[in-house]
Formats: sequence, structure tokens, C-alpha cells
Amino acid sequence: MSDHLDRDLGSLLTTIRLFASDVESVAELSERGDTQFLRRMYVRAVFARVEGNLSQMLHVMCIARDELSLSTKETETLKSARTLKEKVRSIVEIFPRLYGNTFSLDVHSPGWAEFQKATKI
Repeated sequence: MSDHLDRDLGSLLTTIRLFASDVESVAELSERGDTQFLRRMYVRAVFARVEGNLSQMLHVMCIARDELSLSTKETETLKSARTLKEKVRSIVEIFPRLYGNTFSLDVHSPGWAEFQKATKI
């Protein structure tokens, strides 16, 4: 991998840790007392984590476009993804190729259904 890509993967890991820390901090506060405010903070922190991680993953994928051998269709799918669900589906299925892996998101699983419900909050 290129130095650019190594640096950007390092940035991705930093982002993941930062947002994970935010979620953990709100969860710890919630253990001290359950309030509507803390519940809203938790939901915001979780979705900030999801959006932040996806954004950073997309950035790394753009840098590694040649290494990923993205087709025109895949590139357009990534560019046109507007909703959180569209972003998750496209990024999560393409990103593992950076590591020589494949991944198929099971959109019929209970977890996906719960994620879709959560995005409507």
C-alpha cells in the first residue's frame, strides 16, 4: 500500500477510536442516571460514530481507488449514496477489498431491520 493510504488508514483508526470514546463516555454517564437527555446524547453519539466512520472509510476508498479496481458502476454508487442506509450498504461491501476480503451485507437479517428502525429516530 502507498504511504498516502497508510496515513489515511491511520486517520481512519483515529476517527474510529475518537467516536467510540464518545459513545463510551455517554454510556458511562447513563449508568449514573437514566434521563431523556442522556438517551438523546447516546443516540447522537452512536450515529455520529456511524457517519464519521463511513465518511472516513469513503475517503480512504477514494485514495485507494486504483488498488480497489472500482468499476464505473461502483464509483457512481458510492458518489450517489445519499441516505445513511445507502452509504452503509455501498461502503461496507466495497471497503474490505482493501484487505483482499469480501463482505456481503445481509439486508434480510434482524440486525439490518433494527438498524433501519434506528435511522428513523
